[in-house]
Amino acid sequence: MLVVVVVLFALLWMPYRTLVVVNSFMDPPYLDTWFLLFCRMCIYTNSAVNPIIYNAMSQKLCVCKC
Repeated sequence: MLVVVVVLFALLWMPYRTLVVVNSFMDPPYLDTWFLLFCRMCIYTNSAVNPIIYNAMSQKLCVCKC
């Protein structure tokens, strides 16, 4: 579970962190509205997916046998 969370974190934060590094070297900075929206959506997706991953990979899943 830890590997999945770490890999998703790295992949979903990569566009934003890359933009920060690139903008530190560029003049003027790259501020494309659609790319910024994509970066934000990746970050929000990471926050939304974490509870789902924790729940899906939990050892306490209820498996009812009727």
